[in-house]
Amino acid sequence: MDNQIQATDGVAEVASPALPEYRDLVSLSFTKSLTSWPLFILLAGSGIVLSVTAYLIEFGTTLGVWQVLALTVVMFIALYINVLGTVVAVKYFLNDGTEKISTYFSEVSSSAWSYLWVLSLSTLVLFSGFIMFIIPGIILSTYLMFALHTRAAESATGMDSLVRSTELVRGYWWAVTARLIFLTLAMVVIFFSVGFALGILASIVGLTQDTADLISLLAVEPIFSALGSIICLYAITVMYKALVAMKAGVVAEPNAVRGWYIGLAILTPLLMVAVLALELLGFMNEFDFVDPAQEGPGLMETEATV
Repeated sequence: MDNQIQATDGVAEVASPALPEYRDLVSLSFTKSLTSWPLFILLAGSGIVLSVTAYLIEFGTTLGVWQVLALTVVMFIALYINVLGTVVAVKYFLNDGTEKISTYFSEVSSSAWSYLWVLSLSTLVLFSGFIMFIIPGIILSTYLMFALHTRAAESATGMDSLVRSTELVRGYWWAVTARLIFLTLAMVVIFFSVGFALGILASIVGLTQDTADLISLLAVEPIFSALGSIICLYAITVMYKALVAMKAGVVAEPNAVRGWYIGLAILTPLLMVAVLALELLGFMNEFDFVDPAQEGPGLMETEATV
């Protein structure tokens, strides 16, 4: 948060930077989601296209091979745009929306692979954390929360983005996590209430359950997802700015955490191979494999009897 000027005993003082209060964070984030229409259109539009194409591919029984291929291409393009839209939202909020969405999208597109690499590294590290008893993954998710922000605002690349994010969170892990939990609970309550109201409206209008479910899948869920993304990304951006101000001049030793993250990123593919191997062994154990040599005499006796 920006420094605020306060007057005490007639003397102007500059308040030290701090994380926003819980209610303020929720209020600001929800308000921002209702005023960021270009960003909402980008995220919701790509999300709807993604949902529709995935639905057509899965349930389109009359589609030909070329139609399925075309829809698959459209689906991956929509997914790509949706992912870039997340990064665009980060840059948009970091710069207080001073430029058009198209300008930020162009900037992000020119460095797309750099952002995707940061996302990939974060995913690899988090996967290892979650597969190891869940709790390490939850802890790491907060430490890596600002990786995209450090890439967008500080030009940190690759593993440097993850390390810088960890430096910002260190010492404030619980404060950041608690605010995110509070924000998430508020989102669940409000979104559930709106969804419940829409369900009642659908029954009043006379929509069948199948039609209501289809509309929810193809339109309502992508819209809620876009709103949720905007709310969360804005809240994270507000906390990022506050932590940058609070940590000004603080120098950390990142070598240790860098080693851990590199190790976890390398461990993820190994864990995936191990999980697949266990799944394969479990699948094979479901079948009774009998040695044909042991069945031979029995079969011969049966044939002789016949």
